Amino acid sequence: MVESRIQRYLKRQCGHGNFATEFEFPSPREMSQVDSAAGAKAPPKGTLTQKDFNSLREEYLDRMTELLVLRRTVADQKKGP
Repeated sequence: MVESRIQRYLKRQCGHGNFATEFEFPSPREMSQVDSAAGAKAPPKGTLTQKDFNSLREEYLDRMTELLVLRRTVADQKKGP
C-alpha cells in the first residue's frame, strides 16, 4: 500500500510512472550469503582507547543507564516525601 502511494505521488510530481532502474540488484540468494572475507577481519580499534566500537558502545550504554538512574533518584529526592 505504501509503495503504491509513493508511486502515485511520484507520478503526479514528475509526469511519468516508469521508475525502472538500470542497476542490477543482487538476487535474494546472493544477498543471504555471508562474505567470509568481511567477517574474518577484526573490528578496528581506536587509537586512544584501544577498544573496538562494540566494546565502547556497551560501556557507553552502561554509563548512560547509570546516569539515568541517578537523575531519577535526584529528581525523586528533590520532590521530597
